Amino acid sequence: MALGILISMLSDCGAGTGADWSVLGTEPFSPDRWEAAGTETRGTMVHEFLADHDVVGMTREDVVALLGEPTAYYDRDENLGWLVGPATVSSPYGRGYLLAMRVKKGRVTSVTAIPQLPRR
Repeated sequence: MALGILISMLSDCGAGTGADWSVLGTEPFSPDRWEAAGTETRGTMVHEFLADHDVVGMTREDVVALLGEPTAYYDRDENLGWLVGPATVSSPYGRGYLLAMRVKKGRVTSVTAIPQLPRR
């Protein structure tokens, strides 16, 4: 059962297949606003970022061009991770939700929230 929960959490994709990033807010995203924002404000932009960008399939470089260098480590060096949202949330990755992107062969294969966000 624990394995099933873990698989469900790790396969939860932010745009279109489950995670409700809008619970953190729905502020407009732009690379400039993201760069200037703190962790909590960045959390409010994730929903719009994922709505505006078809992240799964994008290259790692294209995502980094939009969000800047990752702010957290996510399991492997090639994966991408940013801590976003309120510092009252914590996970093994740090304070805030981890906006985590698995990358295989240089392309994003999934987007995950850790800890898991409510489902739509």
